Amino acid sequence: MEPWELLEKGQTINATMYVEQLQKLKAHIDRTRRKKAEVCFHHDNARPHTAKATRAELEKYDWVPSTAFPQQKKFGTKDEVEKALDEFFKSQPPSFWEEGIDKLPERWRRVVDGDGAYL
Repeated sequence: MEPWELLEKGQTINATMYVEQLQKLKAHIDRTRRKKAEVCFHHDNARPHTAKATRAELEKYDWVPSTAFPQQKKFGTKDEVEKALDEFFKSQPPSFWEEGIDKLPERWRRVVDGDGAYL
């Protein structure tokens, strides 16, 4: 499992901050997963995720994010979010990740062709 981080309450994210998070993730992957080339991660169609700077950063790393995310749920606290994410990631079998990675190029192509519109 790769690292993830949540913002403090009241803090918002913009494209610059999101690109910085991607850069931190890339550095972590380079340090810890030298032999594994494929990267799979999720994000939605929020403006920071579809911004030109973000798309350029993703292209630089040859990364293709998935816009599919677990069933939507309302969370009351940051701890609840962290627990749900941790449980979701740990509960997925290897086939989930393999099949998801196989689907990413076509999904990303559809997002790019749709200029970032949610599919």
